[in-house]
Amino acid sequence: MVLFLIPLAPLYATDYFVAPDGNDLNSGTAVDQPFRSLQRAADAARAGDTVFLRAGVFREMATLTTSGEAERPITFSNYQNERVIIDGSDIVSGTWNQFSDTTWMVK
Repeated sequence: MVLFLIPLAPLYATDYFVAPDGNDLNSGTAVDQPFRSLQRAADAARAGDTVFLRAGVFREMATLTTSGEAERPITFSNYQNERVIIDGSDIVSGTWNQFSDTTWMVK
């Protein structure tokens, strides 16, 4: 008898959750244990996985270090009908002063 072992990529997918009040030390795999950052989810996600974003504003950028496959993409989506905003800018606080006719600055 000849036995052939063919390594197969896992055919299951993982759902991850990210929330503004989450924690990157959480498992991220349960809606009540979300990651805090998009980057933590991007680091964990593999082909076929879905990252669900909970309601809120995410002021960050993330880089995917792995990629999906044609039949198994990595998907980032809002959770249910929650409103999500991804904004790579930072909040600027302080006193605004006019520097020139078209330029303002913060001190």
